[in-house]
Amino acid sequence: MTNINFPSLILALFPALFILGSASLNFILVLILVFFFWYIISKKIPFTYLYDEKWKFLFIIFFFYSVVVNNFAIDNYNGLRSSISQIRFFIFTLFLFYFFDAKFLKSLIIPIWTVIIFLVCLDTNLQFITGIDIFGYRAEGFISNERILFSKEIGRLSGPFGKELIVGSFISKISAPLIFYFLAKLKNFNYRSKIITILFLILIFETVLITGERTSFVITLLTFILGFFYSLKFRTIIISFLVILISFYMLFINTNFLKLRYVEAYKILNDIPDSSYGRIYSSSLAIWKNNLAFGVGNKNYYVNCKKLIDPNPQSIHSYCSPTHSHNNILQFLVELGLIGTIIFYIFVIYLLNFFYKRKNYFKLLNEEKKTFFCGSAVVSIYYIFPSIIPAGSFFTTWNATFFWLHLGIMLSIIRNYEK
Repeated sequence: MTNINFPSLILALFPALFILGSASLNFILVLILVFFFWYIISKKIPFTYLYDEKWKFLFIIFFFYSVVVNNFAIDNYNGLRSSISQIRFFIFTLFLFYFFDAKFLKSLIIPIWTVIIFLVCLDTNLQFITGIDIFGYRAEGFISNERILFSKEIGRLSGPFGKELIVGSFISKISAPLIFYFLAKLKNFNYRSKIITILFLILIFETVLITGERTSFVITLLTFILGFFYSLKFRTIIISFLVILISFYMLFINTNFLKLRYVEAYKILNDIPDSSYGRIYSSSLAIWKNNLAFGVGNKNYYVNCKKLIDPNPQSIHSYCSPTHSHNNILQFLVELGLIGTIIFYIFVIYLLNFFYKRKNYFKLLNEEKKTFFCGSAVVSIYYIFPSIIPAGSFFTTWNATFFWLHLGIMLSIIRNYEK
């Protein structure tokens, strides 16, 4: 602990930056960008490090393609600003890849991340139970100035994120490596530690569920399922599933808001084309068909969507989203076209090949590195795997940072073994 380096400390405190807001994240990302290029200019890092692997070279191509395409966008100012700013995420990943020492996972990263997640979960549950969290932030729909136990006015939760309804997203994406780690370590803990760990894992699952963020709940549920099969025996898996199902049922039948949220999710899946997301997906496909090869540019979905004729103006759901396509693969196709999407997925293929070639290293890693790698992989795959699951904009500070953070962790774990 006495030799903690700057990158390890940044990574340990990174979840707190999400809570502080995008300004804090951007400040640190820009600081890392300056720091990294200063190392290159001073020749402490060779310039070739930026492109000495095929996956790095592919991202550089993707980056320049994005900049060129956005020159021709209707709103080229916002398009160029978004595309040029993507370099800070790539450099953040290279920063972790080059500097972060994975030996600090157990002694520094895991304890601090655990404390942050625990406190966020407690704060969110306080908001769920009383309508107001410890900082005075109200749950969606809660208008009273006083705390009221289990008020029917409570809607979606924000926890310490104020008016932004993203606490479930934060917990699901930061806790994924911790879930894998603690499930794997259960067998080594004494009875008291096992009880504490199980309660902590239940708290994570329950908190994401009560936020009403359905995509985040899917990510957390998938993380638990994969973590169970990675770490536990079959009998334990069955018991764990029963505990989760019973917990879900008890919350579901006692909270009108959760009933509405998850019943609505069922209705969306039952009739996607006429659902709120289905309508946005349809407009996204229509925009892409008109700009098949090159797309319309970053942050140009809405200005192009307004030009479309709504095929079903009687629908209760809006045809255009005011922001983006709400789906990762559709956003790539709409904003960067088929060519940009293909370049990005070639980059992904080379990344996968990079990890595949080092699969034998994975077998030799210790438990915290293996589990952290697996948890980070779950979050990373969510962002790049084509699906119909709704998603936030891939190119915003919030979502992009999660993807490049977990990718950097995975790369640094492999690099530390090679080193």
